Amino acid sequence: MKRLTNIIVLTLIFALCWSFLVTAFSVLDIAPKGFVYEQPKTINSEVAKAAIQQAELDIAEMQKFNFITVLPSDALTEAKQAYSDKDYEQAIKLCQLINYIKKEKVDFFDRVKLLEVKKQALTEKGVEDVTQVNILMQQAMNAFNLEQLDEAEALLNAADTKANELNKEHLRVSTIALLSKNFVVRYWWQTILALILLSFGAYYSGKLLRRVYLKRKTNHLKLEMEKIKDLIKQLQKECFIDKKMSTTQYKESSAKYEERINEIKRTIPVLEAEVKRDKPKLVKKMKMIEKVKKVKTKKK
Repeated sequence: MKRLTNIIVLTLIFALCWSFLVTAFSVLDIAPKGFVYEQPKTINSEVAKAAIQQAELDIAEMQKFNFITVLPSDALTEAKQAYSDKDYEQAIKLCQLINYIKKEKVDFFDRVKLLEVKKQALTEKGVEDVTQVNILMQQAMNAFNLEQLDEAEALLNAADTKANELNKEHLRVSTIALLSKNFVVRYWWQTILALILLSFGAYYSGKLLRRVYLKRKTNHLKLEMEKIKDLIKQLQKECFIDKKMSTTQYKESSAKYEERINEIKRTIPVLEAEVKRDKPKLVKKMKMIEKVKKVKTKKK
């Protein structure tokens, strides 16, 4: 009898401890690092109820995008329990977390699309090996699907950095190759003269190299801008025709794309101005040499 009593007591103690552990844990404990709770001016049952209703809409919208919603669904369940316990601030806090997760997921997805545009532009320009970018993007997507948003963002940033490095290296190599082709193949006899000029005019040759590089970079940005415009058209179709997203989400996503377009629009005039300013005298000299060559050919 005493042994049975001890077993019952231990079982009750274990149940109480387990109950404490379960109730002590909150989804907020594993919230993404960037989440910051904004305390509303008024905290009552009506505000909490409205927050829960909005959270339900946020989850429904995430599901339309086929996002995994385990974490926000757990947060919603906890928010409803907090509401039942009249812990309205905790309920509001959890609902704010759900809204933050939704925004982070959509933002991540938009950035993936922009990176796909950048990667496609690299491929079209002749960059064949984008393996490292693909690997990092896949790792980012895996983390995203596991709702490890901080890790997913870090991996996506790494993929974007790698794509920028590939673009920069391609521009450098292709610019040198283009100049080499122009001077050595088309102007083989002028190459000797160019070598002499280089000894006196390294400054101008550097300007020429920079000018070609800036032109190619400008063309790359124009190509990227056109592809982003296509993405905006796709968003319009998903929102107004397919009804796959709300107008609010359309405005938020299109604003990100427009921000990148405006950034490109601000950059292109600067690059074009630098191209005009850095136009080297060496180019004029090469044109003069070409004219002299044509005159000599006619005389012969």
